Amino acid sequence: MVDDMTTTCGTLCAAAKLLKAHGARSVRAVVSHIPLTQVGIDRLRANNGLIEELICTDSIPLDESIVGLPSVKVLSVAPLLAEAITRIHNNRSVSSLFRLS
Repeated sequence: MVDDMTTTCGTLCAAAKLLKAHGARSVRAVVSHIPLTQVGIDRLRANNGLIEELICTDSIPLDESIVGLPSVKVLSVAPLLAEAITRIHNNRSVSSLFRLS
């Protein structure tokens, strides 16, 4: 599953439950921004393996309690931002950073 942002993980957990009910062997989620509330942290802790892996970025400061969850993998956007700043400073293309081919 892919989502741009989650605060309570309600949609993620409900979708994971639905996918599992329809035969999914595992569920993984990718979320760009994750400003979790305590409700979201509690849902992730209690998800009982519904979401096998949750990948997020550090685009905003993360609550330390989410970083310690075994199913959560945090990817840093720092190298991407550093390269974008360098390109802007050197009057080079930033959009080419996002070309997949």
